[in-house]
Amino acid sequence: MTTIEAAFDRLVAAYVAAGGTTDELDPVDAAELDDLRRRAAPLRLPVEIEHVWRQFQALGVPGIVDTHPLGTVELAIGAMGQTFQSRALLVIGSSGRATCFLELDDSGGVGGGAVWTLEEFAPEMHEAAPSLAALFDATAAAWEQGIVRLSEEHPFPWSAWDGSAWDRIKAELLPVGRVAGSRPAGWLPRWLFAEGLTTREVAPRGPTVTIRDLHVRGTRWTETETVRGRVRSMVSARSSGPVIDDGTGEMLVYVPHDADRFRLLTLGKDYELDVRSFPAGLEVEPPFDRDAFDALAVAVRDA
Repeated sequence: MTTIEAAFDRLVAAYVAAGGTTDELDPVDAAELDDLRRRAAPLRLPVEIEHVWRQFQALGVPGIVDTHPLGTVELAIGAMGQTFQSRALLVIGSSGRATCFLELDDSGGVGGGAVWTLEEFAPEMHEAAPSLAALFDATAAAWEQGIVRLSEEHPFPWSAWDGSAWDRIKAELLPVGRVAGSRPAGWLPRWLFAEGLTTREVAPRGPTVTIRDLHVRGTRWTETETVRGRVRSMVSARSSGPVIDDGTGEMLVYVPHDADRFRLLTLGKDYELDVRSFPAGLEVEPPFDRDAFDALAVAVRDA
């Protein structure tokens, strides 16, 4: 197995041989790396990414994360809580319509290290490589074979890729990557565990009641019920207020941020919501009117 040191050195050498320079690098500040470690805890940064960031961040070899630029520690920190993915996935690169994630280690320093690529709005994400070292070895081979070259159309270092040839190199040098869902129902178990969730908790269970029946009950229901329906309209802020239609009726539901912290709800899609009768006097976030709601959501799942 190639070490990150050997793979990194090979990559840099191949880049320099192709005409690149390493005159201006931007290694991470130690305090900034410490800050990221604290934010990621109890998960841990894989040692491979720490080794890379100590050499450079944005001003090194271009396109080294599955053809995408390496992200900075500042980017990784800023993206935390904004990607609506598991906290076990750290953003280490992005460009255009794709984001690259590094799987964090567990608290014992094992289990992570894989690199994943997610295209914008895609239902699945794909494992690009089992480790940064493996990915860098394949990327070095791409530089050595001319599959990637320095673009002559940019005033700054930019990599131009032969996409088909890169796919061929990956197929030759890397194991077949795993595929995982981009939403909680399709996450790997360890990604769910990092969020305090289980496979059962994110899987659809089926409705326990119709919206028509809840309207018939009026305010005379105290238990938590599950409804399944389509989002017909929705107002969103930090929390959201979707109108859910299950074919028997419609219901305006107040969905606090914590009930849908991965922002699953989308107009025109079907969902399961665990709901309770809207509590009298419950404070809601602007711009919502608490007197307008029929129910309070305590959980949201893809149907």
